[in-house]
Amino acid sequence: MTLPQLALVQSAPDSPSARLHRLMREAYQAADEQVKALEDALLSIAYLSAEVAEGGDVYPVGVREICRRLAEGSVWRAQTLESLQRQSSDRARP
Repeated sequence: MTLPQLALVQSAPDSPSARLHRLMREAYQAADEQVKALEDALLSIAYLSAEVAEGGDVYPVGVREICRRLAEGSVWRAQTLESLQRQSSDRARP
């Protein structure tokens, strides 16, 4: 039995337009991933801040108050980012 000879076949280079569209898709995907990471970080901040805010006398009053505000603000900011990202994703992208 003889083995077939394999050769590397080079694909045709992308046209500038095709390359542009591919790079734009990759850029949009990277942006989506980064916004999602930011949303996750904000929700983590909200969770940790809420724990400190509800920590009682263990934490100074000023720290608890700042954490309470931070927890509230982080949640709605994460929700706003998610909503804006969803609206943007609903529009046609290249």
